[in-house]
Amino acid sequence: MVGRVRLATAENLATELILPALPEFRRLHPGITLELVTDITTVNLHRRDADLAIRMVKPERGHVTLRRLGTLGYGLYGSVDYAAQRKSSPDAGDYDSDAFITWGEMQSHLPAAQWSERILQGREPALTTTSVSTQVAAARAGLGLAVLPHFVALNAGLVCVTSALGVDQPIYLVIQTDVTQSGRIRAVADFMADLVTRNRTRLSGS
Repeated sequence: MVGRVRLATAENLATELILPALPEFRRLHPGITLELVTDITTVNLHRRDADLAIRMVKPERGHVTLRRLGTLGYGLYGSVDYAAQRKSSPDAGDYDSDAFITWGEMQSHLPAAQWSERILQGREPALTTTSVSTQVAAARAGLGLAVLPHFVALNAGLVCVTSALGVDQPIYLVIQTDVTQSGRIRAVADFMADLVTRNRTRLSGS
């Protein structure tokens, strides 16, 4: 099989899960060139922005094939030093003394952003950013707590304060219906589905 396939996904899934597995994919399918599109916004498959996607939001329109692959689990994370110095009681849900790293206004619809907003209750966060990677870096620097995917935060050496946030998200494989019979697209879809399945425990944090 020869050709290009465009895969859209979140940056954290791309950097922490997909990219490390691509040497294996290249050995299996050396003729396929993968175009990886990472964006916090939802790529529109109907407009042909991508051939397939691994994402956490169901498409609301368009002719697509949808398959749930697993769950992306989230927790509240901070640096080792920050976690050791905390004065609040996580068991009581008391975060009045904590600083928070959260999303900017353009990403306020995200479940992680909404959880932080509820906890802050009008207080200003220590920092807002527009990417998971910058939130991880800020948490590692000790700026405060951030709601992060377990598998990303643990890889970064952060400490989980609590995982009882209620913001876990389903992981979906979405493919344009009119390209499902393409051999190269099926090859990418099957590889990615297997990759997520093999890493279900790691991704969910359970």
